[in-house]
Amino acid sequence: MANNETVEQFISRGGEITKCKTRGIRKHSSCPGLYLPPKKEKKKGVDAQQLLDAATGTQHEAEVIAFLESNGYEVN
Repeated sequence: MANNETVEQFISRGGEITKCKTRGIRKHSSCPGLYLPPKKEKKKGVDAQQLLDAATGTQHEAEVIAFLESNGYEVN
């Protein structure tokens, strides 16, 4: 088993520590182990069920139901 050197030993033999500059810039990083996963795409528009759930019990419930029905949704 090889002995791991300390930071001081690494620097004393001329080693340099640098920060990876590609993090957050590219999909694939030049530094091993720093792969950036793709960002999730946001859905466009409004989820009708979430809108109805948020309006249920508020003063805007009737307006939301009328809006959804005018857009072709069946509200029970």
